[in-house]
Amino acid sequence: MKLVLVANDQPNHLILITTQLLQMDLQVVTVVSRADAMAIINAVDLDLIIVDLILGDDDGWEMIQTIRQHQRTQKTPIMAVSVMNTNQDVERVYSVGADFFLPKPFTPTQLRSAVQRVLRQEPVD
Repeated sequence: MKLVLVANDQPNHLILITTQLLQMDLQVVTVVSRADAMAIINAVDLDLIIVDLILGDDDGWEMIQTIRQHQRTQKTPIMAVSVMNTNQDVERVYSVGADFFLPKPFTPTQLRSAVQRVLRQEPVD
């Protein structure tokens, strides 16, 4: 079973994302801070990391860069989610190392489709 880490500090978003991932028969670990996320990332092999770009007082872009700097997670797929979705925001997400960007708000179907795509490692259009 694939293991997914979800870093998001909004309880309603955590519930939505977790519910959908569990329905896809994925194991899910949720965290609400960058520090908690990095502790999990350093301890467990993950199949996917989903990061909200606005994670409390933390910067999701920096978190993605940090994840990419670790040997263990250089190739782990990362999906960024955010309400910040200008062309410049999206370009920056990919430039720091994310594999996919899903703008908020998104539907459960859009989330499931994006997760399936990233886990199959299909190229982004």
